Amino acid sequence: MHLRRPLRVPPDPRRPRGRKPWAVVNALVAGRDMTGRDGHRVPGLPHARVAELLRAAAE
Repeated sequence: MHLRRPLRVPPDPRRPRGRKPWAVVNALVAGRDMTGRDGHRVPGLPHARVAELLRAAAE
């Protein structure tokens, strides 16, 4: 997925420093529909909506 503009996370003293916040964002965006053992299905999140919510949170 390619985002139109970079996401800016507002500074928050409670937020962990380093790459952990971006690892969470990557996990949210990278998830695809999956079918696992015994036919258990997990749908991926809609990428456009995730990007929209992250942008709104960053403002």
